[in-house]
Amino acid sequence: MDLGTTRKVFRANLGYNLLVEYVQGEVAKLDPAKVSKAEIARAIVALTKQVVKKTSLPVSKDTYQLYLDMNIQQWEVSHVVESARLKLGQTVETTGDDRDAVAGQVQGLWEAWWPEAFR
Repeated sequence: MDLGTTRKVFRANLGYNLLVEYVQGEVAKLDPAKVSKAEIARAIVALTKQVVKKTSLPVSKDTYQLYLDMNIQQWEVSHVVESARLKLGQTVETTGDDRDAVAGQVQGLWEAWWPEAFR
């Protein structure tokens, strides 16, 4: 895949990926050794509702670093894509489809984060 295509895919999935990153940060706090199952269940419901309402998120350090590591910024500079360059902390809009998709994955993301809870 050429870098121009990589850029398009990265940009098309940016809102979705930031939402997943946000959810992972929140579910990481729901340690089953420290929080009861009932509290986890309530937190997952609340987090799902939050995701549906997240119409925008800032570009995180990890996402920005990926943007740099993939040389997308360099491609944009060499192709004079000035207005579209990604900036750390820049607000990115999320689509309803992205929010719905991630909201449907909150429980699974928690389970993936804490697999030992099912042993």
